[in-house]
Amino acid sequence: MHVSVRGSLAAVQLTVQTLYKLNYASPNDWSQPQPTGRGREVIVVLRRRVRLS
Repeated sequence: MHVSVRGSLAAVQLTVQTLYKLNYASPNDWSQPQPTGRGREVIVVLRRRVRLS
């Protein structure tokens, strides 16, 4: 599964921290912010294996 978050660096960092507080993923599990080419927008990606039973 891939989860991505796009936006300003501040918004992306806040979202990653919020997801951490909700026990979704550690901030270290996300990629480093990469520019999207749209102004100051960045993107981070979380890759996670999901077990389907």
